[in-house]
Amino acid sequence: MYECRCPNDGKKLAEIARPPLSELRYLYHCVCGRKVEGKVLVEEKENLILGLAKCACGREETKILGYLVTIRCKRFKEIVKF
Repeated sequence: MYECRCPNDGKKLAEIARPPLSELRYLYHCVCGRKVEGKVLVEEKENLILGLAKCACGREETKILGYLVTIRCKRFKEIVKF
């Protein structure tokens, strides 16, 4: 479990099973046999976290890794994206 904390006072706001955005990785196993390290992108309009991998053989793979969680601290009114 990962903790989401307020950046101002460090108070715990929530516990979430998914790692934070800074720790997310996307590893794609291509049909040609290569392992490709992909990029993690955030689509804020639709609150999606996407994984994008481009292999040297020309294949591209896009996968939804999860959903963006936004939590607002009651005291400081700070919005935390996790």
